[in-house]
Formats: sequence, structure tokens, C-alpha cells
Amino acid sequence: MPEKTISRRQFVKTAFAAAAATAATIPAIQAMAASQSGFSRAPLTAAPQTIFPFPMNQVTLQSGSAPFTGNRDREYSYLLFLDDNRMLYNFRVAAGLSTQGAAALGGWDAPDVLLRGHSTGHYLSGLAQAYASSGNTQFLTKINNMVTQLGLCQDASPSRGYNTGFLAGYPETQFAQLEQLTTYPTIWAPYYTCHKIMAGLLACYELAGSTQALTIVTKMADWVYGRLSKLTPTLRAQMWALYIAGEYGGMNEVMAAIYAITGNPNHLTGATYFDNTNFFNSLSNNQDVLNGMHANQHIPQITGALKVYDQTSNAYYYNVASNFWDMVTGHHIYVIGGSGVGEIFQGVDVIGAKLVNNTSESCATYNMLKLTRALFYHNPDAKYMDYYERALYNHILANQDQGAAHGPTTYFMPLNPGGSKGYSNDYTNFTCCHGTGMESPTKFQDTIYAYSGETLYVNLFIPSTLNWASRSITVTQATTFPAANTTQLTIGGSGHIALKIRVPSWVQAGWQVTVNGAVQSVTATPGSYATIDRTWANGDVVVVTMPMAITFEATADVPTSKAVKYGPIALCAAWTTSTLPTLNTASIASSGTLQWSATVNGSTAVTLVPFYTKYSGVYTVYFNITGVTPTKTPTQTVGASPSRTTTRTSTPTNTNTPGGPTNTPTATPTRTNTPAPGSGPVHQYAFDGNATDTGSSPANGTVNGATFVTGKVGQAVDINGGTQYVSLPAGIVSGMTNCTIAAWVKLDTTATWRRIFDFGTGTTANMFLVPTSGTAIRFAITMGGSGAEQRINGTAALPTGVWKHVAVTISGSTGTLYVDGVQVGQNTAMTINPASLGNTTLNYLGKSQYADPNLDGQIDQFRIYNRALSAAEVLGLFQTP
Repeated sequence: MPEKTISRRQFVKTAFAAAAATAATIPAIQAMAASQSGFSRAPLTAAPQTIFPFPMNQVTLQSGSAPFTGNRDREYSYLLFLDDNRMLYNFRVAAGLSTQGAAALGGWDAPDVLLRGHSTGHYLSGLAQAYASSGNTQFLTKINNMVTQLGLCQDASPSRGYNTGFLAGYPETQFAQLEQLTTYPTIWAPYYTCHKIMAGLLACYELAGSTQALTIVTKMADWVYGRLSKLTPTLRAQMWALYIAGEYGGMNEVMAAIYAITGNPNHLTGATYFDNTNFFNSLSNNQDVLNGMHANQHIPQITGALKVYDQTSNAYYYNVASNFWDMVTGHHIYVIGGSGVGEIFQGVDVIGAKLVNNTSESCATYNMLKLTRALFYHNPDAKYMDYYERALYNHILANQDQGAAHGPTTYFMPLNPGGSKGYSNDYTNFTCCHGTGMESPTKFQDTIYAYSGETLYVNLFIPSTLNWASRSITVTQATTFPAANTTQLTIGGSGHIALKIRVPSWVQAGWQVTVNGAVQSVTATPGSYATIDRTWANGDVVVVTMPMAITFEATADVPTSKAVKYGPIALCAAWTTSTLPTLNTASIASSGTLQWSATVNGSTAVTLVPFYTKYSGVYTVYFNITGVTPTKTPTQTVGASPSRTTTRTSTPTNTNTPGGPTNTPTATPTRTNTPAPGSGPVHQYAFDGNATDTGSSPANGTVNGATFVTGKVGQAVDINGGTQYVSLPAGIVSGMTNCTIAAWVKLDTTATWRRIFDFGTGTTANMFLVPTSGTAIRFAITMGGSGAEQRINGTAALPTGVWKHVAVTISGSTGTLYVDGVQVGQNTAMTINPASLGNTTLNYLGKSQYADPNLDGQIDQFRIYNRALSAAEVLGLFQTP
């Protein structure tokens, strides 16, 4: 199937060019950007796709090749376990059809959740990939049933008042609301859900041959074009810039892919309607604007941009994709290949400062792997497969519960010391990452090999068999990597192959390749491909030796915070406390297959194991490591040894490491980029037994009678509603025209006008936040007493007995009030700000400028910023206490 698809897409692309539709379907902004000078680096030379994947049914994983087959088989079991009627429940309700007595789903697919239906799209993709990779007709039976039933739902939709072609698990109204720029959480990413359904149907056509699936998804593509063609480019750009509400997954990718099949110019035009113009333009100029952006909202957009490039040859889109990938992998990833905190990209090289419990959303890494794979097919640079290997082993393999029958997955991947993995479940936790978790294990073999003409790329070292059907050649790869540092390739059949074997960037001196026992003299530079070009005979055997070592990967922003790796594999140790342990690097010694003993904090013994094997219990991935001296390994001329020129940080590998070298220096590239300036809180009070300010401009507070109790994080200050309060120094907000004030609050009792904070010089000039003004939470600021207050009113009062996160931002004339990371009120006509108050001398937590009663409750993690945080950053404060 995929081989036919490739040739068809190439044909359609040529036909499109001949029809001269490109200029008509590409917005003027892209046409200009492609020819602009003024890039911060020279524009890239865009490359058409010249390298292709093998159809999934031509590559099989060898039986028992754990952990890959273990993770895959657990997912196979789960896909066969799921009840189709439950997965159809929301679609049948939306279409007015019987639910066949099925129970509803839970999590994000519950009947009252606005994202319902997205998991059914992932389910379709998972089924299609499982069928293609296994040939098991039980998957095909499920595919045919699901597609038939979804077709009935689509056919019934017009009777419900929906436009022809519409198919979803909820009414069409969410799309109309988005066109009115309605924000999250009133709506929740309608085009994101649409993409999952369309991508799943397209997979059922491409991988399982379902022509009905193609009919359904083509009608959906027509419906998408019909809606978006009525909107102005400005309105569409505003929609895609909306946080969460405007998240559209890979709609541009699926629309371009459908165009490649149908040849209908409307489908390609529809793909360009999803251009996120301002974001794309920044990327095309190589400007890193990722800080504060929702990672998984934007990564799929970039894969879509590359797909549009495939159909238009407009280099603008290629530059967007290539630059973005370089930014993320060079400056925004953890050792496991994941990125982001609480779903949000952080600043350039901000890694060591963010070792917390909600790093690395699994969906984001899933989509980075899709983008990486697609870029490799345009430019076969080994850097893409180096990253692919990193993220595949250390995140995707690591995010499944290998102790559960159905292999549930993680949402975030905690990288804080003392962290532990939390997993989804069968029916009541249908998050986005549960959805991508249904897909990833069913396609492990899809990137091991690739081809171009008679050139074969060996990208990954996974035990597998390639059946190169069009050439009647097989390649069997036998390896226990990473337990051993060798892999063996056995050729079946005969013929010419330019065999390109990846020489990983992590490989040590001594890389070697033999053919039938004879050492080959080939160029083999780490981070490249070594080529053996010959006519092969049946039974020829290639053995590759890839020396590995223990290395330490430092974070750029906190150089002493380092991860430990063996080759590309991130290691971890069982660890219970929240402080990074100090690792004695000289103590590391092999103690078994993929296992090392070591000591931390002086003499405490720990065992280092691959992170992907640690599916239960607490752990640490990063360590405090000092005193490892950087060294430089000399460049070598290769026959059997690779050249190396990068700066490395070294420690010797123990002599009895399984499959490893003896006394080989370890290697980690030194980062040379400069971290972005800090933008954290100016003042931060953790209230861990005191009122010490740990912000960038410390100004310690004074606790007046209050005590300390267990807080949201550590301890909190407890104010009892009597005479207790906290006072902060004079001038705490002086000069701030834009600002953010945020805190965690837990009320014991509530009463009108009790203050969370009140900063000012008395009742005439002050600003305050109250849990309730009688009806709802309120922020107010005034220069003329209560009668002149400029207010931001919320929607409800804060409840008692639970921790709630509150935040106020002021940016120019706009003030915004948040509760638990969600906007609950806004005032866009403010004319005064904290700087207007001058040098405030009465700055209270829990006390009012008036004779109002003091707060009765606890305050924790009180923060003041001299800038307005974005909505994404405020959400991040809530998600990361």
C-alpha cells in the first residue's frame, strides 16, 4: 500500500504544478517570506523527499526482542480488548443514533467533556498500524466495523442540523464558537479532535485498504474547506493563535495528505488555511519564540508545514520545519528527548532549573518523532536518527507500564528527584497521551530502515527482518543492543546495495564494521553514515561494533546537574528525596547486564539502570556532579576507528561492562549557547518556616503571630482570622507597570472582604485580592478610595478546605484574574497599575487596609513578577506547584 501511495503522491504533486495552482493556493505572506532576505542565517536549501520508508508489513520485529515486542504486544492486547461500541458512543449520540446499550467513556472522552471523540481517532490509527505490522485479521475486523459505523454517523449528521461531511463526538457549534474567537475552556480545541479522527480514517485507508474510510475522510476535508474558506486570513490567524482553543493538531498535515490522494486543489488550499502565520514567520527567520508556548499545540503544526512543502515545493515551509527542529532539539529537550513543563516550552536552555514532576508530555515527544522522521526523508542527516533513538528509547519505551496487561502510559514524565511515573487506565483516563500511547507501540519497526533507489539506510539497532519485496532481498538484523555493542546484518538474496549504517554521535573510538569477517576500511565519523557499496551475495554477514561508555550530559543552565548515560541510554537510580543526590563518578562500576553500582552523597549505595526499565517506584534521572574534567579526544583517520572532534566530559568505563570497551573515555558534547535572561519572580515566599524571599531581588517579610503548617509544597503560613498576618517590605511593587502576583491559598472559613493580599499606603491608594466580595473573587486597584476602584471580578467565590491557585496579571490596560490556571475575569480598560501607587508602605498578606477581618486560611508559594505572565505560564504555575 505505502509504495503505491508514494508513487501516486509524486504523480499528483507533478500534476498540481502543471495546473499552476500553487500561486493561487499559497497566501501572499508565504510567497514573500520565501524570497525575503534578512534571515538570521542563510535560508536553507529545501530538499524534496528522496528517501522513503518501507511499508510496515515489510519490516517485522523478531520474536522476543524486548522491550519493543513486550510493549507492542501489551498494546495489541489493549486494542483488541477495547469495546467498539464504547468507542463509538459519543459519535452516535452526536448523530442521534442508538448507543447500542454501551457505557460511556471517561476522562477526556466523557460525554460532558468538550474534547470527546479524540481517542477514537487514535484508536483507528492504532488499529490500522497494528494490522499493517502484524497481519492479524482481528484488527481488520475492528477497522471495518468502526469505519462502517462512523459512516452511518456522518450520514445522519445533516438530520441533526450539521453541515454535510461533519463527523464528531459533539455538535458543530464548537467550530462556530471558535470562529467567534471563543477562548478555552468555553471550547476545547475542536480542530484538534477533528484531526485525530481524520488521521485515523486516513490510516485505515492507507494501511488497511478501507476505501470507505477514504470516502468519509474526503467528505470531512470538503467540510473543513467549506468552513474555513468563508473566513478571512486575519480571522484564521487569530483563531490559530488562541491558546488551546485554536489548537488544531496536524490538520494541515492531513489535509495535504488527502490532497496528495485526491488531487482536489481545495484540499491543498484547506491545508494552507491552517498556516499559523506569525509563528511560522518567526521560525522561517530562525527566531526562537518558543518560550511560553504550548508545546504539543505547535509541534504537529510544523509536521503539517513540511507536508505542505511536499505538495507545493515552497521552501518557506521547509525552513519553518527545519529551523523549528533545530531549536527544539538544540535548546529545549531533556536527556530523555522530551520537552516542556506542564505542556509549555520553557526558555532557551532552561533545563536544570526545571527538573520537576510534570516535564516532557508524552504527546509532544510522539509528535517530535513524527517530525524527525519526515525531515530525515528530505535530508538524511544522522542527527535526526540520533535524536530519534534518544527519544524512542528514553521516553516512548519508558512511558508504558510494563507491569500491566494493557500497557497504560504516562502523561508527563517526571524528572524531579524522587519522582515516579503515573499511568492511564483502560476506560476512564482518555487523555491525549493515552491516545498517542495507543499508536506508538504499534509502529516500532517503521523507522529502522529506509531506502532510496538501491541505497539502504540502517537507522536503528533493533532486532528485525526487512523484506525488500521489490528487490527480492531480505536483511535480518540480530542484536541485543544496548546490552551488547554489536549488531549483525545478514543478507538474504543477492544484488547491489549501497548499505548506509548509522555511526551514532555517542560512539567511542574503536567503531568497526566487518563483512564476512573482513574488516572494512570505510569513512565512519560519529554522527554520520558509513557506506559499504557492493553487490551482495546470499548469506553475506555484516557485523558492526559500536563501543559504548558511561557519559554525563550536563544541563546548560545548571552545569552541575547532569544525567548519566550509557551510549544513548539514560540511566536512573532509585531515590526517595526531593534533592538531587551528588554522584561519586569514580565509584561507578558494572554490576550486571545494563546495571551499574555507584555511591551518592558520600557512601550511600545506588544502582544505575536504564530509565526505560524503571516502570515502578521512585527514581532520579539527574544528579549533582562536579569535578569531571573536560577532555578532547583527537581526530582519528578511520579504518576501524571513527574520527571525533567535539569537546567531551569523561570518566572511564569499568572493564566488565557487558559488551562495552575497557577504559574508554566517555563523551558528552559541551553546550556553547548562552541561556536566555532569567524571567522568574522578583519576589518569592515559600513560607517553609519563615518569610524569606528567594526571588531575584530578595526582600524578606515579617510573620506577625502566624504559624506554619503543611502547605501545598513544603510548608505554608497559617493565618487564623484573628490578629495574625504577614507584612512585606515597603516598595515591594514599586515601579511595576506590568506585573503578576500569584499564590496558593487554602481557606479555613470565608467572609466578605478578607484579603489574600493588600498593598498600598492606606485606604485611598491600594490594590488587593479577596476570595469573595460577597459573590465572587475580586481584584481591585485604586488611587481614589473604594469609589474609584478598577476591578476584575471572577465568576465564583473561592471554596474552603481545598488548595486553589490564584493569579492576577496586569499588562498595559488589561488586567486578568485566574483561578487554577483558568481565566475567570478580565478588565481591558485599566488606567492605573502598581507603579501608580508609588512607594507602598503597608504591604500585607492576610490583612486589609480597612478594619476588615483578617484571612482565615493558609498561603503558600506567594510570587511577584515584574512582568505579565502569559496564560500558558500562569497555567504552568498551577500545574507545577
